[in-house]
Amino acid sequence: MATPTRHRPSSSVGEPEEAFGKEEPPPGPPAAAARAPFRLCTRGRKPTLALHILSSVGWLDLSLSMATLALIGYLTSGPGVAEGAYYAMCIFDESTVSLVSLVCGVTGVLLGCGTPWGLLRHWWLLVKWVLSLGSAAFAWVYTHPLVLTAAEKAAAAENGVHRPGPEGTLLAWTVPPVFGVLVFVGVISVYKPWGRTRRGRRYAQALAAAPAPSSGPGSGSGRGPARSGPVTSR
Repeated sequence: MATPTRHRPSSSVGEPEEAFGKEEPPPGPPAAAARAPFRLCTRGRKPTLALHILSSVGWLDLSLSMATLALIGYLTSGPGVAEGAYYAMCIFDESTVSLVSLVCGVTGVLLGCGTPWGLLRHWWLLVKWVLSLGSAAFAWVYTHPLVLTAAEKAAAAENGVHRPGPEGTLLAWTVPPVFGVLVFVGVISVYKPWGRTRRGRRYAQALAAAPAPSSGPGSGSGRGPARSGPVTSR
């Protein structure tokens, strides 16, 4: 009498497949790595930093020139001197001041995004951004129209005597403080006071809690321990 064929039962839920001699399926592809943040390489960071420093110094020098011209236009009684001072302010404002402040802002954004400093992680950077953007907006929205009006009134001075008027007075009392604001911005850029913002503290905590990077494939290949310390380029 033939022995009946015994059919292997199918695996039930929760029953391991090894009981029936089957191997586990191979693991799937690793999960996609998290997108790495934007970072400037050394070749890109150093020229950007140099351009940022040079444009910041240029903006500071131009602001001092604008303050001097505003005081000259306010204190002089000669209409030709006042007109020349205000027209010089107009030329500076429309050409070099706008260009230098734009370069300073763009390079600052690149350095903030491309380095661990970040844009909003430290209070000194946040204050620097607010004051710098405020100074640039003040120059275009407030100072520029006043300079044009003051130059026109100086050209139309009667009896050969220049009187500053409200426009010249406002320029004399508002343009020099802008130079002081930019000096303050430069000082806090050196000393970096006030610590981290709340966003910066969260970033530092997440960075400290992140696991240390593995040594990668070949770490246990028996080639001996990896060298510690910095790697010197040759």
